[in-house]
This record gives sequence, C-alpha cells and structure tokens, in this order.
Amino acid sequence: MKKEKNQTDKQLVRNTFERYNGIYGYRQIQLFLYQDCVWMNHKKILRLMQDMGLRSKTRRKYRNCNRTWNFGERAVGAQISMSRRGNCYDNVSMESFFSHLKVEGLYPYNFRTVEEAQMRIESYIYFYNNSRPQRKLNKLTPVQYRNQLVGRGYF
Repeated sequence: MKKEKNQTDKQLVRNTFERYNGIYGYRQIQLFLYQDCVWMNHKKILRLMQDMGLRSKTRRKYRNCNRTWNFGERAVGAQISMSRRGNCYDNVSMESFFSHLKVEGLYPYNFRTVEEAQMRIESYIYFYNNSRPQRKLNKLTPVQYRNQLVGRGYF
C-alpha cells in the first residue's frame, strides 16, 4: 500500500515538475500541488525528486549576468532611470520580481530576437500573476490575493 502511494506521489511530482519545464524546486512544486488541491510535505517532495533524479534549474548560478543584461539594454537603446537616491524598501518588491523573471523566465531559454524575449517576458508576467503561488501571499497567486483583499473591502 505504501509503495503504491509513493508511486502515485512520484507521478504527481514528476507531472508537476515537467508541466513547468523543470524550472522549479521542491518548495515551489509543493505550492503548485497545493494549488491543485494536493497536500504533500516539502521534505517528501524533496526525497521523491532526489529518488527520481529531478533537479531544478533555478538554483544554478549565473555569472556575469549583469554585464550581458546591461549590454542588451544598450543594444536596444534602453536607459536606466534614477530620479533620486534609492531606498531598499522602495523597490524590494520589483527587485524580487525581476530576480524571479530573470532566473525562471529568461536564463533557462535562448532567444534569437528581441521579439522572442519580449513574448517570453509577457507570458512570464501573465504566469507570475495568475498561476504562480507565493508563500508570502498565503499560498495564493498575486491576482487571487488581490481579489481576496478587494472582497474584504481593503481597496
């Protein structure tokens, strides 16, 4: 019985891992499963992923990414806009989003044109807002969380 349950759980974890192109690790896989109404302990997900040899792409280190990113900005004529001295609390949410965008939405892919990159960025923004649950938002997507707040009259 336990072996059969593990096989079912392994299949669930593998399907979720493959659905998101192997980008996410065990903690985010747990949130995706939770979103699909399946509760599984994160340690069990990690163990099952290790047993199946599944490794996420997000923990890979990228060196000199800033240089290539800045080179890309210059190539398309983009300019950095800074109006005043920054405060770490001013842009922490955007810095977090850009980190996720680069690691999950850009680095795993090779783009040949600016249009391909733009399409990927737009699809990732939609995915991030509508399908990617966040631990800090009570395991909800940003849109679900915002709708919950609107329903309570906070906006």
